[in-house]
Amino acid sequence: MIASENKIFSTVNKTRTEFRRIPGYKDYWVSANGEIISTKKNNPIIMKPISAKDGHMYVFLYSNGNMKKMWVHRAVLYAWDRSPKYYEECRHLNDIPYDNRLGNLCWGTREENLNDRRINNGLPVGEKSGTCKLTEKQVLEIRKEYGKTSLRKLGEKYGVSHTAIRRAALGIKWSYLKEENNA
Repeated sequence: MIASENKIFSTVNKTRTEFRRIPGYKDYWVSANGEIISTKKNNPIIMKPISAKDGHMYVFLYSNGNMKKMWVHRAVLYAWDRSPKYYEECRHLNDIPYDNRLGNLCWGTREENLNDRRINNGLPVGEKSGTCKLTEKQVLEIRKEYGKTSLRKLGEKYGVSHTAIRRAALGIKWSYLKEENNA
């Protein structure tokens, strides 16, 4: 292992890996692939991250006798990029929460993070959403009946509010669902 003030290099499996110090933690270093090394003792060790229920990885770091949970993706960006602005959160560009490679991570807004989930099919919509009351078939039927029957009557027929009928009919909700052309 070769060390400098803010970088260390480790040779594992005949490959040279650069580690950078995690800001605020003098004894902890992270690689661009998300490996974290502790140099608290004479013999540096690669820490084994813990997997949260949602798949994100974390470790416990110590500074001045205080233990803190550190998400691996945040450690990578702190050391290899910068600290986030107050409105930023960490984005996994491919939405795989345990993929902590620098090339898959960046700081961004909540909206950008949600757009990533939509693009990668990670955001449940329609019948896959836990809050839906209509089926895709019912939404298509509602769209055919919209304008011919009152919203309140359609709401009674399908067991939802007239507002839910309007949103489904106009594509405010269920916007991904397109009518089939039977011409």
